[in-house]
Amino acid sequence: MTITALSDAEWVNVGEMIQVVDMYDTNQQSDKKGAVSSRYPALPVDGDAKAFYAEIPDVDLAIWDEDSFTDRLGNQKETLHKISVDAPSAQQIEQAKNDAVAASSSASSSASAAANSEANAQSYAGTATSASNSANTSATNAAASAATASAAADTATSLPGRLLAVRQINTTSTYTPGPGVRNIIARVIGGGAGGASTLSSVSYQIGGGGGAGATAEGLITTLASSYSVTVGAGGGPAAAGQASSFGTALTAGGGQPGVTGATTDPTAACVAGGGSGGTASFDNGQVAVVIRVSNGGHGNPGIISGPQGTSGHGGSADGGGGGGKGFTTSSNGSGVSASGAGCGGSGAVKRVNNSDAHNGGAGGNGVVYIYEYN
Repeated sequence: MTITALSDAEWVNVGEMIQVVDMYDTNQQSDKKGAVSSRYPALPVDGDAKAFYAEIPDVDLAIWDEDSFTDRLGNQKETLHKISVDAPSAQQIEQAKNDAVAASSSASSSASAAANSEANAQSYAGTATSASNSANTSATNAAASAATASAAADTATSLPGRLLAVRQINTTSTYTPGPGVRNIIARVIGGGAGGASTLSSVSYQIGGGGGAGATAEGLITTLASSYSVTVGAGGGPAAAGQASSFGTALTAGGGQPGVTGATTDPTAACVAGGGSGGTASFDNGQVAVVIRVSNGGHGNPGIISGPQGTSGHGGSADGGGGGGKGFTTSSNGSGVSASGAGCGGSGAVKRVNNSDAHNGGAGGNGVVYIYEYN
């Protein structure tokens, strides 16, 4: 069986059709306007049967479905067919029609799916673009935040009064202000003195504690290019501490050593004085604000009372630390050295009458601290 669309030439005379199937001999070119050939009468259409007669030999049949037919001069001509009589059955014709409808539906579905895929692709592309834009925005915001933080840090760095560094100077040297330093606070502590020693002479002896070095501290806002810094050494046994200074702006004197007391009476009391502390000074022309000017602490006296002797405790420096600790004994002993910068050493004890000699404790070395500000 073959099914082909009728040509325009075959349907040139077709008008409105009644509910029939027109069977005709195409060789005779029968009238197509509702009439039938003399051999083959018009037959009514019965549902989907389409009134196909395969037993008619050598005749081509023109069949159509009048329900969908409107105008045979160009509209919906795909519903009209020229069918060869060698077709085996009307059912196969119907199947062919159904297959065509299914193919058309499948094509429509494919087109719809393609359209949906394109829409999805556009949606995904839009989402990706949105995500990219969001990421770019986030990156831009992060960069702006970083720039803001950096600017804030720069501003904080440039504000005056920020502590830049703290320097501790332990030996005599030259100080040069660091980059960006506008103001400094210098704290100067003099050397502590040694505690008094006991001598080898035959007697009962006791030593007083050494005095501490002084402390001078002040703010300097007009800076020189450099300063000579002197750090006073602590005094040895029974020796004074040396002064410390920051240029000529601040000076802290060293402490004085303790005194040795003696007696030949084993039952007599004896007192030996402690050394005095160093004194501090400053130059008003260089120091904008005086923070601290304090003399060093005095050493404690040493005392013999009864069979025991108590050595004098070393003086304490203001901001320096503790002096050497005094001790009590019924025997002989050396003084204790200072534990803090600029403090005095404790005195020695001789409670046994012999020729032994014992040293007092050494005083602590001075120190200079410099606080640098922008």
